[in-house]
Amino acid sequence: MPVRLRAALGYFAIVFAAGFLLGTFRTLLVIPRTGELLGTILELPIMLVIAWCSCRSIMRRFRQIDTFQAALVVGGAALLLLLMAEALLSVALFGLSLSQHLALYRKLPVQIGLLGQICFSLFPLISLNLRTV
Repeated sequence: MPVRLRAALGYFAIVFAAGFLLGTFRTLLVIPRTGELLGTILELPIMLVIAWCSCRSIMRRFRQIDTFQAALVVGGAALLLLLMAEALLSVALFGLSLSQHLALYRKLPVQIGLLGQICFSLFPLISLNLRTV
């Protein structure tokens, strides 16, 4: 398996697992008390810290990810895996159709989460730039 794909899989797996755990906690304990928007806003910084630490770890482990293109592939592939896994969970676990899942992106809390996921996808590029400074 190519190194870029292994790095993307590792990055995705760590962040997805953390997101699954925190998302469960947010859904069951935080949202009933704060509402969906505030629950998402409270979770986002925690997820971004986890994503950043995971990214730094992956980038240290995979030193071959040393070009703009390689970091872009890692971040893009990890984002694609994350979005596909979320859609699969919506369909398989929550019984939504794919169109119902996509319709969720019209809601502000989901858009905020998507913004965090875009940051997640850019972290390999940022990490690479910090490595070369």
